[in-house]
Amino acid sequence: MSKDDAGKVVVKATWAKNLPVLDDASRFVEITLPGGNRKVTYKPIHIVQNPHLLDKIRSAQTVDIIVYKYSSNVSNNTVHKAVVAQLFDKPGGKDRAGAASNQRLCEIQERLEEIHAHKYDAQNIHFTLWAMAIEKTAPKNPVDFEQCLHNPPPADLLHFFPVRETNHERALMREYKLAQNVNNAYGNFIQLDKNSFDQTQAALRCLNDSFEQAKRNREMLEATYHTRASLIEASVVDLQEAKKETEEGKRLAKAVRTLKDFDHPDVHENERAKENTNRHRGSTRRTKGRRRERLRSV
Repeated sequence: MSKDDAGKVVVKATWAKNLPVLDDASRFVEITLPGGNRKVTYKPIHIVQNPHLLDKIRSAQTVDIIVYKYSSNVSNNTVHKAVVAQLFDKPGGKDRAGAASNQRLCEIQERLEEIHAHKYDAQNIHFTLWAMAIEKTAPKNPVDFEQCLHNPPPADLLHFFPVRETNHERALMREYKLAQNVNNAYGNFIQLDKNSFDQTQAALRCLNDSFEQAKRNREMLEATYHTRASLIEASVVDLQEAKKETEEGKRLAKAVRTLKDFDHPDVHENERAKENTNRHRGSTRRTKGRRRERLRSV
């Protein structure tokens, strides 16, 4: 335990060789500030290097300080479990001679069998060879090591790990199912195209029927037009002929002169006598009518 230049107490970890500095704090501490719809995270060294961030911290209503137990590299539960399993729950992976311990190989082998035994039809010794290959090239990062366990076997050991028939059939069945789904999608597209074609064809039939009906109507109108035109033309011709005949009749009538009938003189005398009698009766009636009017007026 010691004090820094500002008089603050600085404690050195039991596993550390030197006192912690700002860079060490940046590996274990993060400061989160609210930034609109999301939160913005900064490391202490960034805040020291950018004074305007200090103003944000002072003006912020809430500031979240996150302290990581095993540095910011271990920031989620999966990585934390892997670190704890590798560093604390298991013994060292090397024996006194520097080779991988049998316990370490057995743990890797068990993990490989747990992950891959349902996929590969292999013996226990084959998984041991695979564990030895992983131990030789195992990455130090726990996340990378876990990913290495999920990878397929190395190329030189691949012939020891044939795929189980059930898995192979299951994979083929999935591929067939996928192909069937794709083919069914094409079938749906074909059905949609067929429906569209049928609708278009029906519309064309209806349109063609409309054209035929319009053509028949036009032909009917044309026939009616020609018939009525011929009737009107014939009527005009008849009227003109009748007019000519009337004019000719008038002309002929004017050309005829009335002659005296010397062969029937008695008939003519009787007709003249009747006319004179009618005139006399008419004058007598008029005279009586005038007398009555005078008498009424008196």
